[in-house]
Amino acid sequence: MSSTSATQPALTPHEALARWFPGIADFRDRQQEAIERLVRGESLLYLAPTGSGKSLAYQVAGLVRGGLTIVVSPLRALISQQCAVLRRLGLNATELHCGIPGKRQYEILRDEVLNDARPRFLFLSPERAFSDGFVEYVLHRVRERIGLVVIDEAHCISQWGHSFRPSYRGLPAFLDRVFGDARRPPLLCLTATLNPREEAEIRAEFALAESAVLRSHCLRRTNLSLTVEHHEDEPAKLARLGEILAVPARGKTLVYAHRKSGEYGTGALAERFGGPANGVDFFDADRSDEEKRTVLQGFLDGTLHTIFATSAFGMGIDIPDIRLVVHYLMPESAEQFYQEVGRAGRDAQPARGILLYSVTNIAVRRDLIAGQFPGEADLRGVLDKRLALSDQATTWNLYDTLGGDDRALASFHHLVRAGCVAVLDRGIGTLACFKSPRRCAAFDALHGATRTGMIATIARRQQRPLRAVRDELFGLFGDGRLRLAAAPDKCLFLRRGTPLDDATLAALLGTIDERRAYRLAALDTFSAILDSGADPTPGVLAALGIEAAPA
Repeated sequence: MSSTSATQPALTPHEALARWFPGIADFRDRQQEAIERLVRGESLLYLAPTGSGKSLAYQVAGLVRGGLTIVVSPLRALISQQCAVLRRLGLNATELHCGIPGKRQYEILRDEVLNDARPRFLFLSPERAFSDGFVEYVLHRVRERIGLVVIDEAHCISQWGHSFRPSYRGLPAFLDRVFGDARRPPLLCLTATLNPREEAEIRAEFALAESAVLRSHCLRRTNLSLTVEHHEDEPAKLARLGEILAVPARGKTLVYAHRKSGEYGTGALAERFGGPANGVDFFDADRSDEEKRTVLQGFLDGTLHTIFATSAFGMGIDIPDIRLVVHYLMPESAEQFYQEVGRAGRDAQPARGILLYSVTNIAVRRDLIAGQFPGEADLRGVLDKRLALSDQATTWNLYDTLGGDDRALASFHHLVRAGCVAVLDRGIGTLACFKSPRRCAAFDALHGATRTGMIATIARRQQRPLRAVRDELFGLFGDGRLRLAAAPDKCLFLRRGTPLDDATLAALLGTIDERRAYRLAALDTFSAILDSGADPTPGVLAALGIEAAPA
């Protein structure tokens, strides 16, 4: 992946640090090296432990390079938290997520990104990068101003991208659409945990050389002590959890239940151990934005001392003084375990991780992993029944159609990568959301092509590419000649691709089966570490390719 050559920056990294981050005396570990390489225009895969300041690396590098820094991040709570931090420092930060009304998002993109050239950080999710045509249009228009692209929590590309959150694997194509043949800014992929195979997969996805990998000198978190406790069954684990939580001096505690429902789900366990009135609450994907903010703030200020959570809690969330992480349901791999234990002790003070383990947990985890991957029925169901595409462009709102069904979304992305579903464009389906405050001949011409105002029909009747019609419409809005009358109906333009014949199906299922087998093998490796009865630390570090002693 080629990148731009850096021009002479107006500030040095140390000058930027002193100006915008006066509470930080100096860089640590390999932050300065990462920043300097990014400023020179190099792309990096930067591995550093949780709490070591990976965010500071891209923040300073983005400020020194100037222009627009794009940050792709997986969690809305994390996006909002990082934007709030930057705004408190007097920096321009724009966040896009489904908690902001669609009409307002268009206005934010137009006013803060398209028509405002001040240095800025723009945060968005991988799903928005895959599906939002206006984001793509705006970033393509301002591509010469983009100084840095950041993929936060880059391990999700490999660990999640084949089943859960498959849009992560669409990020290379998104960058291709934004930049085309133009020179590219440097790319920074950030993560705390990555085994050698997944590192190689991410490098291949983004065409990064082996020399682009920059590892922290201290990937091992020496302030964390790890313990595995073997228990006979769930009642025994529950009793032990009660003993752990009864210790008053344990400090802030995060308990990973990894399930939202049932008697061992996040909400049920939080209620069992006291509820909010007693400083105990829960955090999972089903809670509202306001509830999540309340839980995070309570945990941060200490009014809550114990949180039961799924993996929705964690990545990048800056609560430095968590002293204990308990895994009530075992993670599926050494990577996930170390990533989640890393939420504790981000202030570099001693912290603990305790995993409560019973043999039945393995079967539960195997079922959870196997259930995430689509099979033949899922692939055919999405292609033939839920989409039922023709040779002509059809408009679909992907998340209205398949949202909430992870296997269906994964099936869709597998079918796109196999060419069985052709994504012709991303944008809006109809003119109805726009209005013209005064006579606009170009808008009238679009309306004149069809009574329905459907974009696909306009493109067909005017014998123009969908993208040309989309870009004309977005350009009129960006220039102020059109206004929004309603929230845009963000959609994909799809048509039928190559047939899902026996050979294509076999290749798809082979890819899916291989990935499932890899995930199950990682579970077996982790189970063997737990079954050994020894200190799990050496085995976990070995699985991650981390030296057993500090470098």
